Amino acid sequence: MTSEQRNVFARIAAAYKEISAEVFEKTGTVAGSGGGYKFIPIGQILEIVRKANGNNGVIVIFGKPEYDSDQGEGRTKYDKANNYGGTTTWHYAVGHITVRIFGESSDDRIEMEVPFEAQDNSDKLTNKIMTNAERCLYRTLYAIDEGGEDPESINETMNNIVNDVKSKKGKTVINPTSKPEPTDVPSFQPASEISSETPERKTMINALIAAEHEKSTSVKCKKIKTDFAVSTWSMLDDAMLKAAYEAIQ
Repeated sequence: MTSEQRNVFARIAAAYKEISAEVFEKTGTVAGSGGGYKFIPIGQILEIVRKANGNNGVIVIFGKPEYDSDQGEGRTKYDKANNYGGTTTWHYAVGHITVRIFGESSDDRIEMEVPFEAQDNSDKLTNKIMTNAERCLYRTLYAIDEGGEDPESINETMNNIVNDVKSKKGKTVINPTSKPEPTDVPSFQPASEISSETPERKTMINALIAAEHEKSTSVKCKKIKTDFAVSTWSMLDDAMLKAAYEAIQ
């Protein structure tokens, strides 16, 4: 079967074979006083994927973002405490993008919905949405393993479980396995955790508490607590607390 006669599945399989022979390196770094973490930059993924797709005639077309009904089918925003004693407005979006992958012709295609989840405190939310969707698509389609980032690999204790609280049509639904807590998360400040803290530590702890209840950062917060073996943010020393705070920014 020549390359011109291969359907889209055969072309993707050939591209998969090429990509599986490549070595991906974690050259991207998120700094933090606690060591931060490394990741595979999207540019490295796209460079390898573009070459393999081009060699095998795989064309990928992304549609426009479609936002989840849970957030009113649009973007949302919230205010979060910053380092300067004030608040920063963050824009947040969860949804999916319809992606079409073509082979020989417009009839030879695969169509799928790729989820995205992104937030930004400036004007780059659309770029982050697309980058998040690209990373999700290609990591799944070509089984690109970044290692150590599987939420299912996190060993949680009851003290690490964060509420899964959602409001739908005026009714609050609480995950029965979670420990109920107030749902007004951005301003939620457990007195027992921050009452004796310095102003600087209070700011960071409040931000981390809020981040635990945001979809985009809750998994990261749980992993940070697991890595540091703590059940509350106040248990962290100054260096570790600063590293945790910087990791969610």
